[in-house]
Amino acid sequence: MPTTRLSRLHPYPAMVADELALDLARRHVSIGAKVLDPFCGSGRLLAAADHAAVRAGIDTNPLAWLLTSTKLSNASATVVRDLAGRLQQAQKTVAAGASFKHLEDRQVDWFSPSVIFELGRIVGWINSLGLGESERWIIASALSATVREVSFARQSGWKLHRRAASEREALSVCPWQRLQRRLSYCATELRRVGEISGERLVALGPISALNDLQHPVRSQGPYDVVLTSPPYGDSRTTVQYGAASALCLAVVCAIDGLGHLVKTGGEIDAQCLGGAVSIEPPRSIEIRKYWAGAGDSKLARGVTRFLSDYEAACETIAANVRPGGTAVLVVGRRSTGGYRVKLDEFTVDCLGKFGFGLESRQARDLQQKRVPRTINRFGRSVSPEIRERGKVVTMASEIILVLRRQNLDATQLRPISG
Repeated sequence: MPTTRLSRLHPYPAMVADELALDLARRHVSIGAKVLDPFCGSGRLLAAADHAAVRAGIDTNPLAWLLTSTKLSNASATVVRDLAGRLQQAQKTVAAGASFKHLEDRQVDWFSPSVIFELGRIVGWINSLGLGESERWIIASALSATVREVSFARQSGWKLHRRAASEREALSVCPWQRLQRRLSYCATELRRVGEISGERLVALGPISALNDLQHPVRSQGPYDVVLTSPPYGDSRTTVQYGAASALCLAVVCAIDGLGHLVKTGGEIDAQCLGGAVSIEPPRSIEIRKYWAGAGDSKLARGVTRFLSDYEAACETIAANVRPGGTAVLVVGRRSTGGYRVKLDEFTVDCLGKFGFGLESRQARDLQQKRVPRTINRFGRSVSPEIRERGKVVTMASEIILVLRRQNLDATQLRPISG
C-alpha cells in the first residue's frame, strides 16, 4: 500500500490515514497549486501533496513543527544512513553527555536512570557532529520517537499513562539500538522517495497568527487549497497533545539549535483550540444546534469555548483561501457528556458565513488512525480490570468535507457571531 513520505517517522495522535491523505491530495490539489495546512500535526497531509508548488503549515505544538519540517526537508539519505551505521561504535566510545533539566521537575519518573544516562550520551554525540539543519531535524525526530519508546509510558495510546510498577521494573531497552532502527528506516525511506521540490514553509504558532498580513505563511498566499484535519475538541479532554509531546521535547530540546521547542504539556494544551489562551470573550454560539448536552455546566462551557475558537479558526482559513479556492477538512463527531458534537455541521455553517459553499460530504469508518475511539475514565489505574470498566466509546468514523469559496465581496458575506 502506498504511503506518504516518512510515514512511520513518529507516532502522533489523530493522523489521517496514508491512503486517505494521498487520495485527498490527488483529487483536490492540482499540479502547481499552493496548499496550506493550518493544523499540520505530523505533516502527513502536506507530505501527500508532493506535486504542489507551495506547501505551508502551522501548528502550535513544537513537536508538530519538528515532524512536519522534517518531512518537508531534503535530508541526505547518504548522511542519515552513515549516522545509523556509526551508532554502534558511538555507543562504545561516547562519554557522558547532556543533562535534561526539563525532566527534573516532573512529579514521577518516566525513565530508568540508565536510560536517562544513555539518552544524554546520544544527545552529546549528536551535538558533536556538526550536522546540517535537515539532518539535525531528522535525527531529532527519530530521537523523539525513541524517547517515547524507551520511557515508562504505555505504548498502546498517545495519552501519557505510566506502565505498571512490575512492567517498569522488567523494562529493558537500549536507546541506541532503537534509534539505529529508526534512522535506518529514515535512510531507506529517503532513498525511496528521493528529493522533494517546491517551496515549503512550516511555522510554529497558533492558527490565529495567520491573521497577521506580514506572517511568512500568510504572505505566501492566498492559497488554492486548505487541506487539513482540525482538532475534534480541546486538547485536554481529547488526545492530550501536550503531555506526551512535552516528554519527548524535554530531551530533544537539548540538541543544539532546538532549544526553542521546549514547552510544558500544560502550555501546549492551553494554546490549542479551546485552551486557556483563547478569544475573550467567547463568541456567541447556538450550542444546542450542535450539541445536546446540559446548557449550563462545565462541559457546556468547555464545548462553547472550543467552538468559539474553532469559528475563529474558520474565519482565518477563509482569509487565506483565494476566491474559487477549496477547503478540504477531515473532521469527526466527538462524544462529550454522552452527546455528539456535530463538528461537521458547525464547520459548514461557519465557513458558510465566510463565503464557502459545501460541495461534498463523505463519512468513512476510522482506519489506521490513532484517535481516542474510546476514552477511559479510569485510565490511570494500575488494574487492567478497572481500566476495562472505564472505557467509553467516543468516535468510530470521520467526515470529509469539501467546500469552495465563492467569488463574493465582503458586503455579501453574512456577519460573524459575537
